[in-house]
Amino acid sequence: MFIGKSQANIMGLLSALMRKLTGYSAILIIIIINSNSIQAMQPKHWLFVSDDNINTKVNVSERAQNRRAIRGFDSPLDKHDYRPDPEVIEQIENAGLTVHVVSRWLGAVSVAGSEQAINQVRQLGFIKDIKQVATFKNRTFDNEELTPQMAKTLSPLEYTALDYGPSYTQLHLCQIDSLHSLNFTGEGVYIGIMDTGFNLEHSAMSHIIDDGRLLATYDFINNDGDVQDSQDVQQSHGTATWSVIGGYSEGNLIGAAYNAEFFLAKTELYYPEVQIEEDYWIAAAESMEVAGVDIISSSVGYTDWYDQSDLDGDTPAITAAADMAASLGIIVVNSAGNERRNNWGTLIVPADGDSVIAAGGIISNGTLYANSSPGPTADGRIKPDVCALAQGVVTANYYSGGFLTSNGTSFSAPIIAGGLALILEAHPDWDIGAILYNLKRYASNSGSPDNDYGWGIARFYNMYSGEIASPDGEPVFVAPHPAHDSVIFLFDPPITENSKIIIYTVAGDKVKSIDLVPDGDSINEKIWDAKNKSAEKIASGFYLAYLHSPSACRTIKFAFVK
Repeated sequence: MFIGKSQANIMGLLSALMRKLTGYSAILIIIIINSNSIQAMQPKHWLFVSDDNINTKVNVSERAQNRRAIRGFDSPLDKHDYRPDPEVIEQIENAGLTVHVVSRWLGAVSVAGSEQAINQVRQLGFIKDIKQVATFKNRTFDNEELTPQMAKTLSPLEYTALDYGPSYTQLHLCQIDSLHSLNFTGEGVYIGIMDTGFNLEHSAMSHIIDDGRLLATYDFINNDGDVQDSQDVQQSHGTATWSVIGGYSEGNLIGAAYNAEFFLAKTELYYPEVQIEEDYWIAAAESMEVAGVDIISSSVGYTDWYDQSDLDGDTPAITAAADMAASLGIIVVNSAGNERRNNWGTLIVPADGDSVIAAGGIISNGTLYANSSPGPTADGRIKPDVCALAQGVVTANYYSGGFLTSNGTSFSAPIIAGGLALILEAHPDWDIGAILYNLKRYASNSGSPDNDYGWGIARFYNMYSGEIASPDGEPVFVAPHPAHDSVIFLFDPPITENSKIIIYTVAGDKVKSIDLVPDGDSINEKIWDAKNKSAEKIASGFYLAYLHSPSACRTIKFAFVK
């Protein structure tokens, strides 16, 4: 883990860790040189930079590149790997503004400073737009210390091979226990969590620390690697959400993906209320993406400076960033919010994103959690997407070392994120389109989705074991199973544009790139001699084939036998 006070030291530590993990360096793409006192006194703004001044390339880990190729759908893959020119940053600072975050996805810089300085920077030729950075204060989440008598009441009559204790219900409702019984535990899946802070010493999380599966920590507020700080309420929310995914304490709490690997980001202040600013979330997401994270679980949201008409999946900066993460192959799960019965009354952003999985809430009998935020989005799309337990969820207590029951869609989101980690472990070849489509297809309300439950309760065993379909209902291309000597790829509809097939091992190593050039005639099939880029015959085993064309991106898994 990263514990330190120097930004340079933190950057070096992260770079060293990524080299150890992938053989390539990945850097945190942020500039945070603020103090909390400055932040409190001065409003923050996004300065959007003209395209001509976004020209500085960042390093991306090999693992992230492989994830993009297998699960992403944006093309070309590296077009969002450039950030504003350092000279632009220097001119902004010379105008009297303090730079907080530089975002390559938004092509923007978040700053704090006086209105006079903001007006001065408006005159710079490279600034094309200015918007306020959104802030959201979330009410303290409800929880209650879990007593032995409560645990007995919440426990199932019979246990499976794992003693889930009172956490059984939250997993069983989404069929996660059934995937555990098949030995899917999230192994090898990278999960990033943005939250308030984390108790790294809780006994339910010790297996992650001891196994070396806490890959990185970073505090984006204080600009250091310490997401724990002192034991105070700042740790509460983050410890609770992390434990729902990764916790392991038999008889008390077992997380949905307890063998996954984790990146923890402290992006929120708890004053005693959670105060979040979207630029820290965006900085964390961009850092996690280049490091190779597969899933982001976010139990935060934003409303200040926005109104309901902005919930169109495009307007909020945080939503644009969340959708960008999805386009690069990250599964983004965000709480729908607990706003149903207050003045806001609807979703929090970035849950409005069309590629963001908005997690609604239910209670143990499958009916709606009373505070779960309803849709639709401003442009009429159904939200939430799917639901999980949001009342009486068993979580780790940061303070006592024991366990709580907690309420809110803050806790349905990590249940869904953890379930999707099991799906990725079982089906590493599924792309984002297939994951989003089949998550809804196999949920409990898929035949009649609405703006309370969305497509219903997530059913991960059904999703794992059911027939997989693409968003348009048909596979784009197929290969024989298994293939012998050569591999024949069939295309339906035929390929009519210059395209390529990239072959990977299931571990993500690139084997071969095959060009598809129609040259006036459509291509119905392509025969590959099963030789790698070194002209050697590939070994027997499973492989992934990624079709990349201007109109379609699809991935299939196939077997090859010599």
